[in-house]
Amino acid sequence: MNILSAAQMADADRYTIETLGIPSMLLMENAGVATVNAIVNHLPCPKKIAILCGTGNNGGDGYVIARHLHLRGYQVEIFRLGLPKTPDSQTMAACTERLVIPCHDVAHFDPAAWDAVIDALFGTGFKGSLAGMAAEVITRAQKVPFRVAVDIPSGVCGTTGRIQGVAFCAHLTVTFEFPKQGHFLLPGAGVCGALLVAPIGISDTCLPAHLPVLLSLGDHPPVPKREAQGHKGSFGHLLCIGGSMGKAGAIAFSASAAFEAGAGLVTIAAPTEIIPILQTLVPQSMVMPLDSSHHQENLKLMTQSNANACVIGPGMGREPRSFNVVIDLLRNSQIPMVVDADALYCDETTRGDLLDALAASQIPTIITPHPGEFSRLTGIASAEIEANKFDLVAGFATTHRCVLLLKGARTAIATPAGECWLLDTPNNALAKGGSGDVLSGIIGGFLAQGLPPVQAALGGALVHARAGQSMRQKTGLFAGTPQKLISEIGGVLKILDEQ
Repeated sequence: MNILSAAQMADADRYTIETLGIPSMLLMENAGVATVNAIVNHLPCPKKIAILCGTGNNGGDGYVIARHLHLRGYQVEIFRLGLPKTPDSQTMAACTERLVIPCHDVAHFDPAAWDAVIDALFGTGFKGSLAGMAAEVITRAQKVPFRVAVDIPSGVCGTTGRIQGVAFCAHLTVTFEFPKQGHFLLPGAGVCGALLVAPIGISDTCLPAHLPVLLSLGDHPPVPKREAQGHKGSFGHLLCIGGSMGKAGAIAFSASAAFEAGAGLVTIAAPTEIIPILQTLVPQSMVMPLDSSHHQENLKLMTQSNANACVIGPGMGREPRSFNVVIDLLRNSQIPMVVDADALYCDETTRGDLLDALAASQIPTIITPHPGEFSRLTGIASAEIEANKFDLVAGFATTHRCVLLLKGARTAIATPAGECWLLDTPNNALAKGGSGDVLSGIIGGFLAQGLPPVQAALGGALVHARAGQSMRQKTGLFAGTPQKLISEIGGVLKILDEQ
């Protein structure tokens, strides 16, 4: 399912009406009925429902909703921000008048009188900032026990997710035909509640190629095939480079996750002083001791290893020599790489060197920054990245010829070809140090087993998310750890294999 900006949604709406000849009033009727069906599923017994209507077509949807709820036996009253101004909303308002559905000015809205309230004030095309009576009634509405937003909560920008003044805080948002970018970008994503996408007959024919695609836990992730007669050499050899004194656990998590994801062999390349720790933490792995005073020898060892793929960065530290290892490997390695964590660290003086090496690399490269790391890579503030996430990740991946996986509550993945996916699986049980190291290990394990970089990134992100969900179900929101997350990977892959 594609994710649209507000402007793209307006284009699709306009094309459907003006080019295909579908009556706009039919689309409004379909939108209203779809919202009513969702409300009835959540509130099956007739309740007292207030409907807040704006003056445009979003308000027109509200009048349709009022009519159908009234006909289904719900006690409904309309509170409007002003007289309807568009022809379709005027027609729908007239229908409610003929049914004698009570209609008042929003100034008379009393939240204490209602079981539920429906926000049909402003849609995805709203611009400006909510203030005055609109802001006051939205603030009052937060006191109603059950709240439904039509299309998008009023006050949320449909493209950036920014809250413009105040915003309606919904338990359920019913949007039409396509989800919008603002449904998934913070802070607006935090007030949408559960999101339902309802088809109403809008065509996607006019939309551009490479629109962001929505992924969910229900999507089947790409995973490597397991040969029936395979042996450890059949399932890839992953080289994990990282770790430092005090941070040995990070690269151990990556290595352990790679084994759980099916890698046949894993070698950890790490400073000599932490090798005993790593052999205790991941005894099934091989080790490659690195002497920090012999950079060229270390580089030769790593580039001449017989590994099929590499993960670099977890726990390696931010010393200049670590940075030099990353640059040299990007320029000289012959195997696909996952560049993560400390391997992505840069400042204003070193950013250009890292980006140049990334763009010049002749090998398939996946980078997995969190928002802070991506901010350092781009020089763009984290808040601005969130508001423009789709364009920025696609642009970065294209410019720097890499697969970019931007971690977060909703992970974005982009390719050099301009493709983009959003994984809508927020799970704060994963908000622990080490969760990202597990992700890089899964992706690296998939790369070593022969999955192409895009498939490895998509498959790794989905398997990681499913493992996180399984961990959350067993341990709750607070007690999750990287070790517990790693222990769920095998079960997720078992289920996928059986399917």
